[in-house]
Amino acid sequence: MAFFLKNTTFHGILLDALFDSSEAEKRQLVTLLNEGIKSGAVRPLPATVYSESQVEQAFRFMGSGKHIGKVLLKVRAEEKGATTKPATRTVNAIPRSYMNPDKSYVLVGGLGGFGLELANWLAFRGAKNIVLTSRSGVRTGYQSLCVRRWRDAGVNVLVSTTDCTTAAGAAKLLKEAATLGPVGGIFNLAAVSNFFVLFGVKIGLFFFYILANLDSF
Repeated sequence: MAFFLKNTTFHGILLDALFDSSEAEKRQLVTLLNEGIKSGAVRPLPATVYSESQVEQAFRFMGSGKHIGKVLLKVRAEEKGATTKPATRTVNAIPRSYMNPDKSYVLVGGLGGFGLELANWLAFRGAKNIVLTSRSGVRTGYQSLCVRRWRDAGVNVLVSTTDCTTAAGAAKLLKEAATLGPVGGIFNLAAVSNFFVLFGVKIGLFFFYILANLDSF
């Protein structure tokens, strides 16, 4: 608020509104920006720069909400010449994950929102055999659309209504998955969604909501 004591005025501008404006107004804006940069009136936002080895610290700092301006990662030093070709360099990175097309992947609660996204990611990464479990099966048009798209892409999709919260049900589910191929991974996404204040919940209701995940183990 100290800025207002200096008789400073702030203006909010919707730049996307200029997309519908005339060509003359767009050119005028470009001219004003160029002149402002040359005169120093238009300056870059403050920046906090981290080195390439400080990625975690940079994200933590940005997540704290204490920064002003931009948080940047410096990958290399600036080249001296304007037309200098940057030298090739390697960067430490985690290799991209790929699924074994000969194995099956089980998604417990796979017809939920996150389950459908994960199944799509698995298919995109090469999985050809996917088992989706849900006690109620396919219920919505979007679920049906996703399953149909994966099958059209050559993915074997099995929708199982087996209750895997019991030992017998889990064994049955694994046998169903084995018909498509050896099980290569199991993702437990089962959940019961509700919102409440934790300290005001009775113990019986609490266990009801965590039962979907607790019994699966």
